[in-house]
Amino acid sequence: PWVIILIFYLVQTAQVCAWFEQYTIVICNALSHENLELHCQSKDTDFGWKTLHPRQNFSWTFKENILRSTLYFCRFRACGDETAFDVFNKQIAVRYRHTHECVYSISGQSILKCRREKKPMFSLSPNYFNI
Repeated sequence: PWVIILIFYLVQTAQVCAWFEQYTIVICNALSHENLELHCQSKDTDFGWKTLHPRQNFSWTFKENILRSTLYFCRFRACGDETAFDVFNKQIAVRYRHTHECVYSISGQSILKCRREKKPMFSLSPNYFNI
């Protein structure tokens, strides 16, 4: 009987428990004139290859698992180059828990990870991308 009570308690407190926090990942193509190909996935979810035209974005929302071991990684191709990295893992979750959103702006100069400001995720205006 105590196991059932414990499970009931965990389910009832899931909304405030950090283990069940909801996150949003946004990948923005900030390249001036190039398409960005990306392939993002986790152990359970594979979004397949996507092609983003300049100023387009791809996003998804998920809840961190109870073990806090949720991992998403992406492979990127553009301008003849390819790279891959984690877009969400335990360290990212701890570091950016207060915003619950990670915005990755892929440009020719750099990749800007997980904004810390509590502003809207992004704007699709030309001024945002500075192109």
